[in-house]
Amino acid sequence: MSKLFNSKAKLLYLGFILVFVLVVVLALYYMTNYADIHVFYTIGKNGMEFGKEGISIGGSGNKAYDNTYLLDFFNYANHGYEYADFTAYAKKIYSFQTLINDYNDLIIAFAAVGFICYIVFIIFSNHNRNVYYKSNLVVGLVVPVILIAFSVVMIVKNLEIMEEFTSNEEFYKTVALMQGSYIDGQLKDRFIDGAETYQNLKKYVSEINTTTFIIATVTYVLVALYSALIMVYTVIRYKSSTKRRNEILERAAQQHD
Repeated sequence: MSKLFNSKAKLLYLGFILVFVLVVVLALYYMTNYADIHVFYTIGKNGMEFGKEGISIGGSGNKAYDNTYLLDFFNYANHGYEYADFTAYAKKIYSFQTLINDYNDLIIAFAAVGFICYIVFIIFSNHNRNVYYKSNLVVGLVVPVILIAFSVVMIVKNLEIMEEFTSNEEFYKTVALMQGSYIDGQLKDRFIDGAETYQNLKKYVSEINTTTFIIATVTYVLVALYSALIMVYTVIRYKSSTKRRNEILERAAQQHD
């Protein structure tokens, strides 16, 4: 087993960096898949306000975006929602889009930590050193533990957002229908007037689902498993190196005698 690990060391660490390239790709997918679940806002005397126009999160305020369809939908009382109050639902939408944006930033931070960890491995030559020292052992154990802990945090937060989405899936997909370009203005007006139903229109937003959350969870599990594999490799390599070093010292002592 140790010989197998030793011969495949560079491939093992190449696989490690590729896993975090996958995390970066995940961030891009995460960012775009739920992008149409949003509401624009303005900053007024009483703080954040939601009307027909507004700016996006992080916007400069120089360009106005349109909430008209969304506002009209929630100001009608014939859609089965508890309140015909756009502001109440706008706050809920804004909260979700903030969750998504903040979590996406966290994914990028996770990827950055992964790349930094890879650089640490390279600095200590864990990927190609013939003889493993205690410093290699420490790096090979501490770094994976950090990544495993980070992976657990990412999984927990991802599942929390997934739960929020699945609990209100029809609501969030309705927002996407109103804010996105999945259907034209005529269909949006018919939906607002009650001439079209969500059941008829949900096919247009079928791509907005839990798949991204599931892929994210699998990715973090992969990171954790790969980190654990590096820990196993490190221990085996260190024991093998120590045994070989002791054998060399013993032979040298015998020759000296």
